[in-house]
Amino acid sequence: MSFLATWSLRSFSRRQKIKLVLLLCLLIALAFAARPGYRQLKTWRAHWFATQAETLLKEERQVEALQKAASAYQLSPYHPRVILLMARVYAPINPNLALNFWLQLEQQKALTDDTRHEFIRYCLSIRRFDLAQQQLNPLLQAPQPGEATLLLAAEMAALRGDREAAERHCQRILQLNPTQRKARFILAGLHFRSQDPQQLARGKQLLEALLDLNDEFSLQALIQLSRWPGLSPQELEKIRHQLRAHPQASEQDRLYADSLRIQIEPANRSRILQEVRELYASQPPPQRLEAARWFNQQRESAQVLQLLSLQEALQRQDLFLVWADAMALTRRWKELEQVLERENVPLERLVVSIFRARAVREQGDTERANILWNRALLESSNRPEILWYMAAYAEKLRAYDLAAATYRQLIRNGGSEKPAYASLVTLLQRQGNTRALRDTLQQMHQRFPHDDTVLNDLTYLNLLLGENIPTSRQAARGLVERNPTLMACRVTAALSALRVYQTEEAYTYYASAQIKDLRVLQPSWQALYAAILGAQGKTSEARKIIKTLNTQTLLPEERALILPYQ
Repeated sequence: MSFLATWSLRSFSRRQKIKLVLLLCLLIALAFAARPGYRQLKTWRAHWFATQAETLLKEERQVEALQKAASAYQLSPYHPRVILLMARVYAPINPNLALNFWLQLEQQKALTDDTRHEFIRYCLSIRRFDLAQQQLNPLLQAPQPGEATLLLAAEMAALRGDREAAERHCQRILQLNPTQRKARFILAGLHFRSQDPQQLARGKQLLEALLDLNDEFSLQALIQLSRWPGLSPQELEKIRHQLRAHPQASEQDRLYADSLRIQIEPANRSRILQEVRELYASQPPPQRLEAARWFNQQRESAQVLQLLSLQEALQRQDLFLVWADAMALTRRWKELEQVLERENVPLERLVVSIFRARAVREQGDTERANILWNRALLESSNRPEILWYMAAYAEKLRAYDLAAATYRQLIRNGGSEKPAYASLVTLLQRQGNTRALRDTLQQMHQRFPHDDTVLNDLTYLNLLLGENIPTSRQAARGLVERNPTLMACRVTAALSALRVYQTEEAYTYYASAQIKDLRVLQPSWQALYAAILGAQGKTSEARKIIKTLNTQTLLPEERALILPYQ
């Protein structure tokens, strides 16, 4: 007989019943009280992981930082600090994913003045001038834009090559604050690529004027001066000494001064390299690490293997990674594979598998390399942070087949589906495979049928390939009606008009956008505008735009549009 079946309140006295009811009430109250307490505990743990990730990020321990950030995100995916951390930690790994987190912060209205400026700087770093401008516009329209805002506007104008706008912003800053040193640094940089000797001399004078203080701008001015065209060996030697002695110079800056010494005395390269190695041989691990990285940058990886023994490299992850890079650069793949098979390698086993796959691939055993890579994919299927690292690593090696396979694994991971699709699209675009790109967007559209951004890109590619033109033209018009302010939709509609030889309509989609400077547009959008101008008989205007474009960034079909006008 079951105890539960015979249990009854009848067996209790009145006092016991009252105690039992009170106990139940207390338990219920504690349960409700525990819920916010549990949430608070999760938030506290998320912040703890975030703090660890931020520290690891500063120490350039990328994989560990990714793992801690992912743990924080799982616990508190909507907290602004955690989202900001994810944007920062993925910035060097995957621009699409990092941008996605920045946009989440914007949608939450969680951007402060400082983080908005950081977002703009990130957009500039990935050449998303359209997004940077979108963030800057409301700040610039304020009655009195702040100095930091005007500096960002000047930086963007300089990056776009709009010298007039950059100078205007810098002069405005200097009127408000004549001691603003960054504005002077930006002004100097505008003269760097000038063919005019007077302009070059003026830029050099501006940089030299920044050397009056031992601050970050004098340090940056020295580095910029070291790259100035037309320097004599004596001038370069003086800059090298100043850089080496600068109180704010980092170990990287001092090693850069050694690079200048090699540039000044190329015949003494071997002796200089030996002196640097001997100097750093007795230094603590952090300094030796920087020296080892410098040797790898100089393509002198054999020096790294003399500076760092295997026994030392196995003690610290950062030392091991730079040691492994040296082994890779000296193409000692078999030895590296044997070391990676050891138990005491200071890396997570999954990361070891990734490195082993590369070592095996470099030895020509593609089949075994793919087996190792696919095994790592399966083991990481529920760990998106490792998969993102794998994809970035494969792209860096130009192993695009492995990168594509990794993005497809991320697509199967529910939480990473959309940014993984976006990254696969970017990869295929960089490879110039228009048809594969279109087919991937078709799959993406089936998965996200109500996403106008996806539909617009799919429609654009169908039109670019000259397929499904009537349906695509109708879709393009509908997209513009729903999204009249989105330039991407206007571009697609313009292409749809061009495909049916309606050049005036195509031109109107650009003209009505009232874009003051076409250079803020993506190269493909500029190319289409040039094609429209060419089709209207404005060949000289079209040619002027085409001359400014790096046509290698365009898809083959986009290059074909502008070919008659080059």
